[in-house]
Formats: sequence, C-alpha cells, structure tokens
Amino acid sequence: MAALRELWQGGQVTFEGEHVRLRDAACTPAPPVPPRAVVGVGSSRRLIDAAVAYADELNVYGDAESFAYARERVAAAGREIAISVFASRGEEWTSDGLATELRQRRDLGASRYFLTVGWDHDVIAVVTRIAGARHEAP
Repeated sequence: MAALRELWQGGQVTFEGEHVRLRDAACTPAPPVPPRAVVGVGSSRRLIDAAVAYADELNVYGDAESFAYARERVAAAGREIAISVFASRGEEWTSDGLATELRQRRDLGASRYFLTVGWDHDVIAVVTRIAGARHEAP
C-alpha cells in the first residue's frame, strides 16, 4: 500500500519494500485525489488486525461480532478508518428485512453498505426493493 500511495502522488518513484520493489515507476496521470484503500477483511480477525495499519476503510462481511471486533481495532488504531459492510443475496431480500439490516449496521457504525445481486435474479426488481429499503432505513 505504501508503494501505491507514493505512486499516486505523481512523479517517478523508487521503492524498496518487503514484497514490492519499484524503480523509476510512475502513475501517469496521477489521480487528482488519491484513491481510498478499501480492504475486504471478511470476518477474519487476522486480516482486520493487519489491515488497520494501512487501510482507509475495512469492508466487513461477517456477523455482528466480527463487525464489533473491527470497530474495536479501528478505535485502537488512533486514526480515521471507515467500516463498511458487504452482503450478497438475491430475490429473498425484502424491503423490510433489508431496511432493518441497514439500520442495524448503521447503528453499529457502518458508513457504507455493498450489496451484490446475482445475475440469476431479476436484478431490476431486487434493486428496486433495495432502493425502497434504503429510503426506509433512516
């Protein structure tokens, strides 16, 4: 991650890390705003512990206990790290159930919610239900 952060600043970069070595590398054009590093940590405590050292956001896809552990580690890191949630479902999403889940995760501190709808579902119908749940969540 350190190598990417240097590249995103513009100009040529020489970097010697444990796993990455760059010599006169460049990211052209450099992004106007450096991208945020979102790390999918699942429910792995080991990944959560490792990612808080460099991530801008942890994407947790696990139970409430995993989410609480991520919040605890973020608080201990002493810097701002967002926490988001990932869920993969399809037709079984109901507007009420999703609205409840969005509220629960928001109350736990989630700043974003990533939803995956499989292509084997009526994507338009599911997204319409999700949009309805989003409006019901606050």
